[in-house]
Formats: sequence, structure tokens, C-alpha cells
Amino acid sequence: MYSAPDVKKASLNTDTSSLSKIISITGVVANNQLRNTKISIPKKTQLKIKNSSSFNTDGELILNGNIEKPFVLGVINLYDINLPDYKISLNHAAANFNNDSFKTSLNGLKIKNMTINSQITAAPDFLQTRKITNVKISSNMIDMDELLTLSGLLPQTTYAPGPECPFDIQTGEIFIKTYKMNKVFATNVHSNISINNNI
Repeated sequence: MYSAPDVKKASLNTDTSSLSKIISITGVVANNQLRNTKISIPKKTQLKIKNSSSFNTDGELILNGNIEKPFVLGVINLYDINLPDYKISLNHAAANFNNDSFKTSLNGLKIKNMTINSQITAAPDFLQTRKITNVKISSNMIDMDELLTLSGLLPQTTYAPGPECPFDIQTGEIFIKTYKMNKVFATNVHSNISINNNI
């Protein structure tokens, strides 16, 4: 896929030598299986979503196996994510898939007045096992009333009120400078977390 500022219509005979490559996809997809399917975004590219939402991205991923739960190798970066309808922005997110582990980080996630940073580590087959090895979350402030309002946008459990967590978390830590829920306030909160079957 290519981009050019003044292209007004597509043509199979378009000369691409002067265009800028946005994304390339190579490999084989057959019978719901991926074989060395490479997705490459060679340089930082801005993508826009509806209602003025946008983000920049670059990276390269290689996918194999079942199309719904593939094995993934490579790195993908997201920059300057902006979702103004929900008052959410993110400075940088990075996901690194290798043969030994999966690691991802969120830096400068802003939800209204909250700023959140996180690091996640998992085995490389986490998409198949749905298990996260470790999570670390830190924040200047957590306003649970605001988060609970936004949680309505997520898939909900069928057996109790609240969002569905798609992964089990074996170990984790949360550090919060200021915590608020309704009329309850706390400071310098440190907690260990784990989730098994959404509990």
C-alpha cells in the first residue's frame, strides 16, 4: 500500500516509484492458517480513525499458525494516540514478540486527569494460553468513578456486572500516588494483583 498527496483515483497502472510505501503484507493465508505472513510498516505513519481519532505506527510482524490465535514475532510501535471523544491519549506503546517472551509497555497513557504507565510480560504463546506472567502499573492518580464509567465500553461478563478480562494474570503490582473512589481517598497505594478466570 502506498500514499501520495495528490493521487485522486486508483489505477493498476500507477507508477509507484515516486510514492511512499505505507504498509506491505507478504506470505500465505490458507484454510485459516498463516504461513510466514509478514506485515511491515517501514516508517512512522499516521493513521486516522473516525471522529478525529488518530495514531502513528511503525514496525514489522511475522505471523504463523491459526488466524485467530497466531504465533507472532517482531515489534510494533504506536505513537501519539489520540481519542478525543473519550479524553484518552497515549504517548507511546511498544509490543515486542520474540521466541522467549512477549513484552509490551504503555508510556504516558492519559485518561482525563489520570496518567498511567504499565509493563506487561508473558510467554510467547500467550495468545493461545491467555496467560500473562507479570504486570506492573503505576499512576499519579486513579479515579475509579471515571474508570468504571469507561469500563462500559469493554466486553462485559455474563455472570456479574463488570468488564471481562480476556487474560489470566499470574503476578502483578500496582503503584498509585492518589486513589479516589466515590468519597474514599487514599495516597501512596501499593498492591499485588493476580487474576484467574476473571477473579
